[in-house]
Amino acid sequence: MHPIKGMNQKQLYLIVSLIFFTVVFLSVYSVYYIQICVRQEVQAEANKSKYHLLSEKIVDLNNEKTDEVRKFIATGNMDYFYSYWQVIKKINTIHDSMSKMQRDMITQESRYLNTAMEDLTLLSYTDIRSIKLMTDATSVKRDRLPPEINEYVINIEEKKMSLSEKRQQALKLLFDENYINEKNVITNNIISFRKYVDERLDSQLNDAKMGVQSAINLQSWLQLFFVVTFIGILVLLYLYNVQPIRSYTNILTKVKKPNDTYELKPTGSFETKLLANVFNHLYQSLVKANQAKSEFLSMITHELRTPLNSINGYIFLLKRSQITYQQKQYLTVIENSSRHLLLLINQILEFGKIEKGKLSVHFSEFDIRKTLKKQF
Repeated sequence: MHPIKGMNQKQLYLIVSLIFFTVVFLSVYSVYYIQICVRQEVQAEANKSKYHLLSEKIVDLNNEKTDEVRKFIATGNMDYFYSYWQVIKKINTIHDSMSKMQRDMITQESRYLNTAMEDLTLLSYTDIRSIKLMTDATSVKRDRLPPEINEYVINIEEKKMSLSEKRQQALKLLFDENYINEKNVITNNIISFRKYVDERLDSQLNDAKMGVQSAINLQSWLQLFFVVTFIGILVLLYLYNVQPIRSYTNILTKVKKPNDTYELKPTGSFETKLLANVFNHLYQSLVKANQAKSEFLSMITHELRTPLNSINGYIFLLKRSQITYQQKQYLTVIENSSRHLLLLINQILEFGKIEKGKLSVHFSEFDIRKTLKKQF
């Protein structure tokens, strides 16, 4: 047999399995990647909304703080004073929670936000100074004031002022150009903070949307790849399994006689080629053995028939010579045995003709009863 080369069934199914699991893995990964991108998109939207809300809240609290302190300085109504400190508590709460928010911020965003809060704190010192002057001018009892006011010490010049001058100074501090500029600086820092946040989060949103689109495109290509791969797998299975087995079956169904010449063409996988080679080898051996058997039987039968014909001839001659009755009986037995043996040899020759397809059939009329009487 010739050496066999080619892909075996194990390799074939390994390739099919590898392709299948690759398609499944890429499909699962694309779905997983879409989920990640969607979560990133949702998170970016949530962060953008959170930072917008934070910036708006800081600006609103800054304006509210200024309004309350100005109302208090202008009217001396303590309700505005208490409202002011409620706003200060809200600002402090935001300041305390900023450390958690800044974990997700870049350096520039954090710097603008911190600067805005620092300026807001510095602006609060001006508020406290103005409130201190106003409470001194209105002689508010110390037990009604928070520690920040009681502990604040005005300068010597302000101490020498009269009550009306202190009120005028308190108003001046809250309405002068420096105070307004400080408020504008805080607002500008918040605007810059929102600008950087919007740019970063918009970039994240675009990246997330592009990721989702890429994953969707990947799934579209995977669907096409799956169709092409499925067709390719069917072609592989057909070429390496179905086609060889079908061709072998077509040839094997025609095999009826050992002497007929048939040969399987080795195709397909290693196993199908091996099957064809083994069949061809065994079939050729069988044909050769059958031919040798036929030749042997033909030679033997011819060699045996020649002496048997001579024996039958001499028996025929002896029966017509001067012999005793008993000898004649012996010759009859010998003649019957010789004819029977010759019949067997002729039948063997007939089997050889049948194998070679050279047997001829002759049609003739006969009486079946007479034939059966002769046989029995």
